[in-house]
Parts: sequence; structure tokens; C-alpha cells
Amino acid sequence: MSIWIESNKGLVSRAPVYEDVSLSKTDRKLLFKKYPKALFIRYTSEFDTCTNPSFYCVLRDGDFRLENLPSKTRNMVRRFQKNCECKIVSSKDIIERGGYKVYLSEMRRFERNGFPLAIKDVNIWQKGLADAENKGQEFWGAFFGEDVIAYGVVKKIEKEVSLITWKCDYERFKDLYPSYGLVYAITSHYLSLPDCLYVSDGTRSLTQHSHVQDFLESKFNYRRANVKLNVYFRWWLKPIVILLSKTDKYIKSNNILALVRMYKWSR
Repeated sequence: MSIWIESNKGLVSRAPVYEDVSLSKTDRKLLFKKYPKALFIRYTSEFDTCTNPSFYCVLRDGDFRLENLPSKTRNMVRRFQKNCECKIVSSKDIIERGGYKVYLSEMRRFERNGFPLAIKDVNIWQKGLADAENKGQEFWGAFFGEDVIAYGVVKKIEKEVSLITWKCDYERFKDLYPSYGLVYAITSHYLSLPDCLYVSDGTRSLTQHSHVQDFLESKFNYRRANVKLNVYFRWWLKPIVILLSKTDKYIKSNNILALVRMYKWSR
């Protein structure tokens, strides 16, 4: 199976972040030829040893216990646990017990911040969950009675568990602290497994459209593991990105800002 996946007009490595990826100039040419629509190639190396703090992944490793978390976090997790349940489920459970309402609630929050990301068609949303399940990804559901109030999707690759996505209905169930209950249950479960070294939320966000990683660091003691960001643009695109990087404070497009940030953070 190829470690490369096309994402946001680029070619991104999906190898575990602790595995260094190395490409020669010839390798890059071959990849650009194989994926003619890709505008750039992106991968990481020097996991947890890179001295440049510009780029990093956010992860939790080591001993994970409720009593070691901040006092406010402990209280919110316990409030959730008193009223709700969180467990591994199937995509069918998420779909049939109100998951789409949770999804739309989360997306409305993104849209209010200027990110029109919502999938308006429930059938497309359901297909996305089914495809994820067929790829071996696991689903977690947070339930208040029979209702899903939050759900998460995770992917386990060798020693790494990645938080692919998690959605919460803050509009109706904010006082039950679904995000606290969901993150605690997922992190606690996987770090208790003997073959899991860490739970990761992935690398630093290029669009910075949410405060998820800040939340994980401040509430659940996730940490930053520095990595080296390697980016190679199409020959004609690189000078454009360099030029744009000199005036990035005036750029309004999140997609263009992501290209500029990749360039800056990889230097």
C-alpha cells in the first residue's frame, strides 16, 4: 500500500509520524509524474528530535490517569461520566442515534468562524463514515440516554493511534461536557494497550481553524513533539509562494495561507 495520499491539492505522506520519510530528487520527480494533479509533496522527519519548533505534532504518551489531569478537567470528566456513557461503536450506531445532528452542530461553529466546511447532504456524510469503517478506522460514541452527543473516529497504525476527527454537539449538550468525556475515554483506552506508544492529533494545523490542539495541551496534558516539515512545490509554484510569503498578513484565502505556512515552517 502506498504511503501517499492526495489531500488539498497536494501529496501527503500517511506514514506514522515517528517513521522518517526520505525522498531523493528522482523520487520526487517520479511522484509528481505519477500524481499530475498534486501541487506539492509534504512529509515529516526527525520525529521528537528536531530542534526547530516551527512544526510539530501534538500527542499524549506515557502514564495517563484522571488524577494527574488539571482539577477543572477532572471535574468536567466526572460530570460527563455521571450523566453519560462513552464507548466503541459502529458507524451504524452513530448514524441511527443522531450523529448527523452532532456533525451539523460542529460545522455551524466552524462556519461562524469563516470556514464553510459543512457537508449538507446526509447521504454523503453517511458514506464518509462507511468508507472510514471499511478502512479499519474505529468509532467512539458519547451518549446521553439514547442520543449521540459526540463521536470520534480514530485510526491505529502500528504503535500510533491518530485522532482522525471528533465532533460534539455544544449547542444542546454543552453542560454535559461531551468533548471532555470523549477525549478522556479515547486517550485512556488506547494508552492502556501494551502496543500503543501514543495518541496523536496529528501535526500542527495549517489552517488554524479550531483550537482543538490547544484544548488537548491545556486540558489533557498532550505535548508537542517537534518534527521537520519537508515540502517540495511544483517548480512553477515555488516562486509564487515565496513572493506571497512576503505579504501573507494580507492574504484572506485559507488555502493560500496554508501554502505560505508550509513554506515558512519548512525553512
